[in-house]
Amino acid sequence: MPTMLDSRTRTRMLERLSSLTPDTRAKWGRMSATQMVAHLDAQMRDILGELTVRPRPKQFRNPVLQWFIIEVMPWPRGKLPTAPEYVVAWPGEFAGLVAALRARLESWAARGELDAGAVHPLFGPLSGKMLGKLLHKHWSHHLKQFGV
Repeated sequence: MPTMLDSRTRTRMLERLSSLTPDTRAKWGRMSATQMVAHLDAQMRDILGELTVRPRPKQFRNPVLQWFIIEVMPWPRGKLPTAPEYVVAWPGEFAGLVAALRARLESWAARGELDAGAVHPLFGPLSGKMLGKLLHKHWSHHLKQFGV
């Protein structure tokens, strides 16, 4: 499974992000393109310790369930819970958000797999390896949402 810790995977993902504009319309869901970028950035801020996010219910902390959701299960549209702190109603200026998101992703990846782990509000503690896969799946899900 692809991981955002791999530089080629990050490059491809950032190329997809570059094809997004503030006017790109979602194929599903209620977020604007700018809100989606802010949503991904909120997750990165959380991972980097720049945003405090309240832990969610613990039913997703089972390692087998985590593996299944992250590595096997196709993500349904609008069915997985999100942390309220990841929902950004007034996100700010698009280009600035994209630049900040890119910088945060690279800052996180520079930690390397051994130091890239973090506590996820839904899944709890994740290794760098699992978090890299989760980020890839999350970003890909939302970029597909906008057709990129």
